Amino acid sequence: MYSGKVSPPASTSKKAPISFRDTCLPILWLNRILSMVVIEVPEGRPWLTLSIIYATAKWVGYGYLLWYTVKNDESRINSIPIMAAVFQVILYVNVVIAVLSTYLGLANYKKYELYFKKIELADETLEIFGIDPEYSSGFKDYMKITAIWSLGGALVCATDFAIACYTFSSVPYAIIRILVFEIPMVLNPMVELNFSLMINAIGTRFERLNALIQSVAVTPLQSMNSRNFDKYQNILNRNQSKIAVKPNYYYYKNRNNIELLLRTARQLHLDLCATAREVNDVCSRQMSMQMAAKFLLITGFAYCLYLIYNDPNIPLSGKLQHYVSLGAWIVINIARMIFVVRTSVNVTSEAQKTSQIAHEIQVSKSQSNLIDEIHQLSLQIMQHPLFFTASGLLVLDFGYVRGFVGSVTTYLMILIQNQSDMLKAATTLANPNNDTSATTPSP
Repeated sequence: MYSGKVSPPASTSKKAPISFRDTCLPILWLNRILSMVVIEVPEGRPWLTLSIIYATAKWVGYGYLLWYTVKNDESRINSIPIMAAVFQVILYVNVVIAVLSTYLGLANYKKYELYFKKIELADETLEIFGIDPEYSSGFKDYMKITAIWSLGGALVCATDFAIACYTFSSVPYAIIRILVFEIPMVLNPMVELNFSLMINAIGTRFERLNALIQSVAVTPLQSMNSRNFDKYQNILNRNQSKIAVKPNYYYYKNRNNIELLLRTARQLHLDLCATAREVNDVCSRQMSMQMAAKFLLITGFAYCLYLIYNDPNIPLSGKLQHYVSLGAWIVINIARMIFVVRTSVNVTSEAQKTSQIAHEIQVSKSQSNLIDEIHQLSLQIMQHPLFFTASGLLVLDFGYVRGFVGSVTTYLMILIQNQSDMLKAATTLANPNNDTSATTPSP
């Protein structure tokens, strides 16, 4: 891959992003506020010690709030013991995962820096052939995704606050309980957002590489679905005046350029795949823990919906509030999981299309060098396919979503069938001196 530095085009605005790091600033600052990555002030100067102190102080303060809420329970209604136990398990598991994810993120800051450098090097290579990095467009996309992600968090916080005000007699105490519950729940999904955006950036480079290869095909690949064909054509149209290698019916005139392009594309594809695997390795522990926490949350909250539906002691207004809150949690977490899986599948698919598009280049039998380059590119992609996993335990594709739904359904049925035994255990834990104080919900 080329390493020659290409000066970025002159910016029309002082605030316009001129590098990939500038494109990622919204998500970077959100991570810094949540202590998921190292603080950099000014940009490019990391403060690891300060970041560790900030993260530690945050978790010490959170620990005090957690202790306070456990010691001073100001609930004014009699909660279902099983439901209270489910919420406690979900909270404590997410707290442990959030603490581990925080320090894993700080420990991997050098790998994140290397990731930014490799993406910018790929952009420089593509820019040599006339493909613009389009940092301004990427910045807007990141702002949009970050806003939508934050909106989902704000929605569940609002619904939880309504329930807290209904459940607890003191509004200040209700706010503290919301903070205790929401902080780890907001922090943990950031792992999914970071992973998705990092591999999405790699997928965007695969798209531009595929568009560049398609530009030298005399008969562009139209057998693929129209959406992909239009996507590549849009990239080429935006860079029409700058494409350095163009098709020509007098093919021998462009043969050397196309051979150079294919050789560069093969190396760039290899480097992008290596970068994607490095991202997968860096985020794999955090992703596997988050997937486990997501499974626990969705299963637990679905079970709580069943308990609330069958409890005659909860008034209709209280049931509706719980339906909205728990339903919002379940829907938003499923949507986030599908977003992660869809992103990983799209990147994997985009990496595989490179070989298919390269075979559309018109080559005569006498052009052995071009034939060899195309075959080597195809063999490279076939022998080293790109896919994403969570610590090697599961592949992030739609098969995982099907398995996830099946597992949640299975465990939910098991919980419902063993409800009476679970109620006795939960009642004993909640009231060790009086294990008959709770009433079993109607089946």
